[in-house]
Amino acid sequence: MKALNILLIFFFTQCSNQQDFYHGYVYDEQTNKPLKNVFVKENLKSNPKSTYTNFNGYFKIGNKENSISDLVFSIKGYGKDTVVTMWTQHGEQLKYKFLNSLPDTLFLKNEN
Repeated sequence: MKALNILLIFFFTQCSNQQDFYHGYVYDEQTNKPLKNVFVKENLKSNPKSTYTNFNGYFKIGNKENSISDLVFSIKGYGKDTVVTMWTQHGEQLKYKFLNSLPDTLFLKNEN
């Protein structure tokens, strides 16, 4: 029973770090300047949510309950980049990108 309690505490601790929205910043890899008007959308086949980055390169998209998807970033001159938002390796702690309380950052490489 003690092991089950520890497991439940671990599970709820991990879930509490996850936000109910994706958010973060997008910058140019070479200049480190924010990229505005980057199209950001969930990588879902049906009803993906989407938005554009603002003047500061910031975006925020509501996250569907009980669902986590990858994010696709695209802007002319930079191509398209897909980012995995949740992963684990060898049963270790779950890790999140763009779902944390502090915003994450993506650097896009200019195709020119």
